[in-house]
Amino acid sequence: MTFSNGKIFCHSEDGQVIYFPSDTLEAESGAREKLMHNENGSYTLTTVDQVKELYDSTGNLISLTDSNGNTISLIFRTAISAP
Repeated sequence: MTFSNGKIFCHSEDGQVIYFPSDTLEAESGAREKLMHNENGSYTLTTVDQVKELYDSTGNLISLTDSNGNTISLIFRTAISAP
């Protein structure tokens, strides 16, 4: 997920880009995906397959939950440490 010029861009694994104006969160590209801005500043993108992608406030993907409730969590470490 990236942010630019008042829009939110979601990039799918097949290369499709879905964009949402940040003020309405309704897809402009005719996509059926739904985007929700959560109270803690994160975003939830729900795909047509009912997969929920959770992004932090900076656009990093932090979890995926499938339609059966199975969740994969991701951790991003930006600090560099010595081996």
